[in-house]
Amino acid sequence: MWAIFSYVKVTASFVLVSESLRGIYVGFRQPYRALAVGGLFLAISTLPGSVTELVASISRVDNTFFMLMYAFLPLIWLNAWLRNRKEGKNSATAGNSSTD
Repeated sequence: MWAIFSYVKVTASFVLVSESLRGIYVGFRQPYRALAVGGLFLAISTLPGSVTELVASISRVDNTFFMLMYAFLPLIWLNAWLRNRKEGKNSATAGNSSTD
């Protein structure tokens, strides 16, 4: 689960930065935008001088910005479940009504 959530968090960050750059300057197209953002992410990830600094920086990011990401998955599941339940009731009532 930790690896999946880490992948989702990094992917969300990557997409957010990439789409923000596209919004700032429309001429910055793919694949150059992805290569530039990937290089930027690689450069930033190599900044910590030791493993303990890397763990501390990851913990700070987890505790501040990405903590809400853990709440989004159950909320998305709940939303999908409620919509599916509502659609099921609507189709059941539509099948029971008769037109004369």
